[in-house]
Amino acid sequence: MMFLRLAMTKLSALWSTNLLQIDHRESWFCGNVYADVFDAIFMFDGHIYETKRAECHASVIKALKRTKMLDKTEKDVKVDLLCYTKKYGDIFSCEDKAGDVRDDSVEEDVEKAIKLREKTLLYWRSILPIPSEITNIESISAQFFGLSLTIYGSRMLSDGKIIHYKKFTASISPTFNPDSSQAAHFLLVVLSLRRTLLLNYKKLKALANIREVDSIQFLTSNSTDVQYRSDSQDSYDDSESDSYESELSDPGWEERERLRRLNEMITEVKEMRFDEDVMTVDDWEELFST
Repeated sequence: MMFLRLAMTKLSALWSTNLLQIDHRESWFCGNVYADVFDAIFMFDGHIYETKRAECHASVIKALKRTKMLDKTEKDVKVDLLCYTKKYGDIFSCEDKAGDVRDDSVEEDVEKAIKLREKTLLYWRSILPIPSEITNIESISAQFFGLSLTIYGSRMLSDGKIIHYKKFTASISPTFNPDSSQAAHFLLVVLSLRRTLLLNYKKLKALANIREVDSIQFLTSNSTDVQYRSDSQDSYDDSESDSYESELSDPGWEERERLRRLNEMITEVKEMRFDEDVMTVDDWEELFST
């Protein structure tokens, strides 16, 4: 509710001055429009990721170079807004363009974002316990073109192919509309984006943690060598011993057991859903009546 009040207050001020009906530079939109009706939504998740503004270097390029998954000569990528975490890299990026620029300039931004989302998926896949589980994670970016906002997404399939798609489009009305339907739709898209990013982050974090746990268990199992005397209380009986020896003679049993354990934990991640913080009609009526 705090973000919605802030956004509506700013939009009301802009509508009252008729400034949205005039052409402006990109920097004006960033400081006078995007900051309060878009960027502000991310400050409520500052404990999860850091938001950077203006000519930010995408960290995923550095991460891929560090892990030798990308050539060192690859150029860094700059974006206008970035939601960044030290552990998992860039969670979200956005590019801005004023409404009077050429369409091909916007297309260049869109193509750059596609390549960046692809690289992000490649990096995330490298930190998962089972690479094919990247199908559960979505890479998201946005493009502002004046008062219009478009949200894009990308997913990697189990065979490594990547699909790209448009998720949402919304725009801010340059003039006041008494029913506020266009403003409400824009803000709903922004809220939906935030919820999607949070769920995406939760899944990515959970899957990466599973890999860390699996690595620790692997090291522990390989550093422990327990032997029992045949007459000890914890020794196997003949049938258990035969079964145990049979397992040891099968070189693949440890990997099958590992995958079984991983799949049990991954199933819980797949069942993650949005938090129950949906606004009701009464909430919206209260907001627009104040």
